[in-house]
Parts: sequence; structure tokens; C-alpha cells
Amino acid sequence: MVMKMIDLELKREIKIPAGSKLTIPYYEKFLKNSAKILSEFPQYFAASEDINSLEIAHLLPEVDETVIAIYIGINDAVCNKGLVTPFLPRHGHNNVFVYDPQVYAGGGNVPAGTVDARNILNGFSPPNETWSNKWTYVMIKDPARNVESLWLEKGYIDTIPAKFEDFTMLTDSSVSMACIFVDPKAFEHPVNISREYLKMARDKGQKKWNEFAVPEKIKDEIPGK
Repeated sequence: MVMKMIDLELKREIKIPAGSKLTIPYYEKFLKNSAKILSEFPQYFAASEDINSLEIAHLLPEVDETVIAIYIGINDAVCNKGLVTPFLPRHGHNNVFVYDPQVYAGGGNVPAGTVDARNILNGFSPPNETWSNKWTYVMIKDPARNVESLWLEKGYIDTIPAKFEDFTMLTDSSVSMACIFVDPKAFEHPVNISREYLKMARDKGQKKWNEFAVPEKIKDEIPGK
């Protein structure tokens, strides 16, 4: 595989976030290493892009391992997202349920156990022009509320499925081990059941899980791990 030659000259000022014990040279080195990793793959970095097309963030400044570098490349055909991280915190996406505004007007007037998506997501908008901006979009708030019961609610129109994300693992495990938590139910999906590589990944994970360690300062965030 041929690595793209990209410009690694940083043209931004890196400021150390409050609570971080890391130095500016550390952040710069992390960003440069991230750019080198991503440049090995053809879907990242257009010809006009360089290291300054990457964003760097420190999710929990008190926890060294939560520094991340993010690449987002958008063109007419596809949106490419790249993430470089020593430690990937658990995250997820929720289904959005759509209702007739004459039945549920939105705001505080939504099905029980849900919340208006516009109240919790800054700049929320429907996915495209086929979804009316006048409809009411809600997300489950109460864990006891299930998808099937929302489908039966009066005024239900449709569901915007939770976002699908395909992570490409670029980490060399001999240098830096990254651990991803996946809900076991994800493997029960009809599409995933047929994917042999997921079965192999689970088998490998079962053998290697005890080689991973959760940073001390966030151990209580991941019970039982």
C-alpha cells in the first residue's frame, strides 16, 4: 500500500484544555501520527487537503487516553469519516420516530416516554426534503418505552433508523490497543448474523479481552468491564 504524501505543517494554534496534563508537543505529535495513519487509506484526504483538514479533540481532558483526531470528507457521492483514538468511548445513535403534528404537536406534546428531537439535538432537521419539516420528530427517553409500542401510537408516520457507522480499525495492536464496546444485540441483526468476519472478531475479542485496561479515572463509567 502506497502512503499519500500530505503536508504535515500545522497552521493552527493548539490550546491545552483545562484539566489536561498533556503538553502542546504531545497534541501536535498525536495529530501528525493520526494524519500519517489516515493517509495510508485512499478514502481519506483529497488532493487539496493536508493535516489541517483533521480536527483534534480531548473528550475528557483529565483522562489522557481520550484524545481523538477526526477527519470528515464530503463530496457529491459519499461522506468519509475517519477517527483515530487510543480509547473509543461507548456511544450510540437513537431511532427518530415521526408523527402527525395534528396528533402530537411537538415540544411538550409528544408520546409518553419520548422527547422532541429538536429539544435535545442542536440544529436538528429531517434527513432530506421528502421528510416534512412540519412533522413531529421524537426520540425515546424512557428506557421502558419500546419501538413496537411507538409504532402503534396514533399519528405515527415513519421511523428514521439509527445511524449506521462502519469503523475501520487502523490501530496496530502491537503499538496501541483500541477497544470498542458493541451491544451484543447488534450481532443478532439478520444482516450481521450472516457476516462470518463478525463471528471471527468476537472469537478474537473473547481471547484478548483481558489484555485491555480501562483508564483509572473512568473505570466507574464502564461497570463490569
